[in-house]
Amino acid sequence: MTQATRVASTWSGLGASKRDEFIRSVVQRVVIGQEFVWIDVEPLALFTKLLGEEAASALALNEPENPLRMTASFKAIRRRGEIQVVSDSNGESSEDMCIPSLMTAMARAHDWRERIVAGEIPSLQQISQETNLTPKYVRRLFRCANLSPKVTEAILSGTQRMDLKLSELLRGVPLDWAEQKHFLRHPA
Repeated sequence: MTQATRVASTWSGLGASKRDEFIRSVVQRVVIGQEFVWIDVEPLALFTKLLGEEAASALALNEPENPLRMTASFKAIRRRGEIQVVSDSNGESSEDMCIPSLMTAMARAHDWRERIVAGEIPSLQQISQETNLTPKYVRRLFRCANLSPKVTEAILSGTQRMDLKLSELLRGVPLDWAEQKHFLRHPA
């Protein structure tokens, strides 16, 4: 464990060729499915890399020949013609990912609301004329100003569910903040 910790602490400082050499010598097989990936690691090769040939041989006498298997599930999400692979852990993304279309919609809607409240603009019709957006689209986008602070924060910080699309928000945002929680969870 001490040697594994030492290797882990120096991993980012190793050159790409050294990291590749290490990985290729210990990884036996990688299988990628539609919603999972598993990596089989050869124990003897791993022990040899970490402990040296002699110590690994002594340790391997008591070890089974079966590979160590690491598994993880993921979701492949298509966004703007790109496929993004998102790790899935209990239905939530394991890393933050801001979605530009959602952030832009939130910024516009809140800006428009502030301008109307301040009296700078009398109506959404005026916003439509200023922005060259259709009145219908402006009205739909303006609904984003009614999102709860929790949903708004999740979208702006990138912690909303990764498959949330602007079209889903524009279809209808309930006024009740408790009902808006489904925008943060994966649909059933």
